[in-house]
Amino acid sequence: MKIVDKSLTDSEMLLKKNYNAVDLAKFLMCLCVAYAHIAFFQDIAPFWNDFATKYVMRLTVPFFFMTTSFFLFRRVKEDKDGYRQIKKYIMKFLRLYIVWTLLYMPAVIVDKVIKYPYGGIKEGILYAVTDIFRGASYTQLWFLAALCVGTAVTGLCLYIHAKPTVIVCFAFAVYALGIWIQSYYGLFFGFLFIALGLFFARKSVKLKGITVAAGFFLSMVMGYMEVFVFPVNAITANGEMWFFLIPASFFLFYFITHMELKDRKIYGKLRELSMMFYYLHMLVNFGYRCMIKALELLWKKDLVNMFVQYLVVVAVSLLLSEAVLRLSRTQKFSWLKILY
Repeated sequence: MKIVDKSLTDSEMLLKKNYNAVDLAKFLMCLCVAYAHIAFFQDIAPFWNDFATKYVMRLTVPFFFMTTSFFLFRRVKEDKDGYRQIKKYIMKFLRLYIVWTLLYMPAVIVDKVIKYPYGGIKEGILYAVTDIFRGASYTQLWFLAALCVGTAVTGLCLYIHAKPTVIVCFAFAVYALGIWIQSYYGLFFGFLFIALGLFFARKSVKLKGITVAAGFFLSMVMGYMEVFVFPVNAITANGEMWFFLIPASFFLFYFITHMELKDRKIYGKLRELSMMFYYLHMLVNFGYRCMIKALELLWKKDLVNMFVQYLVVVAVSLLLSEAVLRLSRTQKFSWLKILY
């Protein structure tokens, strides 16, 4: 039995459908992720910075989890070949985590060992090594480790023939537990949204536009209350995860996957760029910070400008991403495909 919506099995065209709105959304969300990591409004407009980073932009990572899961499980069969395919994807995510962790090692050494604020070099090394093995080697790379864990648990649930609805309910219970014990990674966070991606891939979900709009609006209103009015982190261990993020992500994913945009080559390009940009941008940010620090020591003046930093990091990351993608298609530099 294929793990796809029954309506999709009736039409091969739907399986081949290009989700152009998803490609556009992923690219825009990558720019939001870059902002969340640089946050140039944090000094000049603290409230709006918190509004963006702690509230609106929390929708980005669940969306990435759901789209990755959706496109994986809508093509996978529930048999030995299907489970081998799931395993292949998990190994790919693990390989990417290892490769990019190695590339980020200079940043890891500087930010987690040399600058480690809670002790000396030994404590910093222990902190960095611990983070690597718990799947949080550097800033955004936790997403890759979380994909490994969340996809593995979802695949295991399928292996024991659990239905998507049951998997989502189980994942919600795990998510709720994660809020209380302060865990923000694959099992407690990613698993739920990966399960939701599976749910959309397997089940036929049909909602009216007014239902989607109202559901998303109410979810965001309640989410605002949860984050700012009655902060969840006041009574729980983890303020990064909030309950109304779940329905908000559900309705947003439904809306974007049902938005029809005319096929254009630009969407395929945005899909590739967003992937590479996500992996690369914090490495560019680290290089920029090192350059600014060197210039400050040379000129003995403060050169930090977070807005300029954001623009430079985004521009350079996009250029480097395009360069890597183009070079990887040549025979001489085909080894660059290991980066994605």
